[in-house]
Amino acid sequence: MMDNREFFVKVQRQITALIEGLKPDQVEQLAVGRASVVFLPPGGQIVVSGGEARTRLAAMGSRKEAIEYLAGMKVDELKSLARQLDVAFQSKDRKSDLQRKIVDATAGLREDADAIQSW
Repeated sequence: MMDNREFFVKVQRQITALIEGLKPDQVEQLAVGRASVVFLPPGGQIVVSGGEARTRLAAMGSRKEAIEYLAGMKVDELKSLARQLDVAFQSKDRKSDLQRKIVDATAGLREDADAIQSW
């Protein structure tokens, strides 16, 4: 059995490896509090509520910001979110296609409306 120090060192190494595997923009988002690290136990799944995601995406000021929000999601998670948001997609859609369709149906609508009104 590991003592407390060994346990702490092992956990710290795993966290360091996780952070080293992040992209520079992800580290920046984490540093400024726009992102967080979540513990996911073995066999667990991340479930994003369609309502929560719709609210967050609608509040974003640009497509770029919305794409960044969706960047960490896997294809299966994006498909689940698209279904919850009633966004049409094809089963063969790639991650980038799913992201674009979700963004166009949420944050993109607001950005387009703002552009039209300011014209």
